[in-house]
Amino acid sequence: MTFCTKIRALISMALVAIAAVGTYFTLSPSLFDKTKSTSPPNSETKTTEDTDPKAGTNNPKRGNSSALDDNHNDIAQYVFNQCNNEDNTSSGSLDAKCCNGLASNCNLRVNEIMFGTVHNAMSSEEDGFTLGANNLLSLEKSLAAGFRGLMLDVCDCNKGEKEEGTNNTKALDLVLCHTYCFNGYTRDIAQVLEHVLEFLQNNSGEVVIIDFEMSSRSVEQMEGFVDIMESVPGFMDMLYDHPGVDTEWPLMGDLVSSNKRLIIFQHNGADCINSRCGPGIHMLDDYMLMTDWQFGTANDILNYKKSCEMIRVGGGGKKTNHTPFFIINHFVTASLPSETESVKVNTRQMIQDRVNACMEMHHGTDVNLFAVDFWSLSDLPMVTQLHNIEKAKTRNRQRENGQGK
Repeated sequence: MTFCTKIRALISMALVAIAAVGTYFTLSPSLFDKTKSTSPPNSETKTTEDTDPKAGTNNPKRGNSSALDDNHNDIAQYVFNQCNNEDNTSSGSLDAKCCNGLASNCNLRVNEIMFGTVHNAMSSEEDGFTLGANNLLSLEKSLAAGFRGLMLDVCDCNKGEKEEGTNNTKALDLVLCHTYCFNGYTRDIAQVLEHVLEFLQNNSGEVVIIDFEMSSRSVEQMEGFVDIMESVPGFMDMLYDHPGVDTEWPLMGDLVSSNKRLIIFQHNGADCINSRCGPGIHMLDDYMLMTDWQFGTANDILNYKKSCEMIRVGGGGKKTNHTPFFIINHFVTASLPSETESVKVNTRQMIQDRVNACMEMHHGTDVNLFAVDFWSLSDLPMVTQLHNIEKAKTRNRQRENGQGK
């Protein structure tokens, strides 16, 4: 590392520390319990206070989707599971299934619905990522609040280092982290996978999508990652394995019926052709369209002509015959994740406006993963359900007119 590089790194760390001190004086003290989130979510958060999908809370620090934690610090006022309240005319089916909180989702394909998604979901204040955390509360609580997409970063904390006194490379030390492997700034991969699996086992109508960003294209890292997944009993059995880019994605109801309710993507890792990825691990670039993810302010996101532009195209640089997935990145990271800017962009109106603008710009392309920072300050679960209800109604009209299956 050059002298200039070291100076830049020290300045960056100092800025992170300053931001963290400022954050300390604005957040609830209850959020600074640094105990790791070792307890998985048992079920979706439900309340009886308000079952109207348009209902919410007036608390600007918590938004509509905050999960009820073990100490009853946060009570959600939006009920993600709307199956009992849904207008049955939108479902297109008399099935009693519930798919991601809506009966009408069951008759839609996976790449036709929207999944509220947590960006850098492993990075939260609650899990000890005090400096530069992307979220306040844990990814487990985001699942309970209605988020069904997770973006996770995989790091090798040894990074090819040599064992002391030898020329032997240290064994892989794979964890979930964001840039740095500082003590307390990591999460155990197997533990997180266990918690996701337990959530799915306790919520039989839910489908979750996870995108893993690998830190290396080495075959060794990918195979080590697969070994961790295989070490979690029952995890691989839950994976859906898509046949190929030119094959239609299944209906949500079919995934629920077959109990293949976990869809895994990875990017920046080894090509699955040349490494032991195993079934059910899909290359993100083969299936995803994506917006930019670098926005310095909320106003940058409001510039829809630029913020809705696709910078990564799946299927080898072109659209496939069947509509791919479309990711909208909706977070502000000028130098660090910004809670202040997230509060601005995470409102119901701004989320809906961005979804509509990006869909219009791309001729009606469905939005599938809508990713935010500071998920607990977001109206995204509510917007997700309202969006998916309208999508089901549109698809039903199209089917009645003989347009598609």
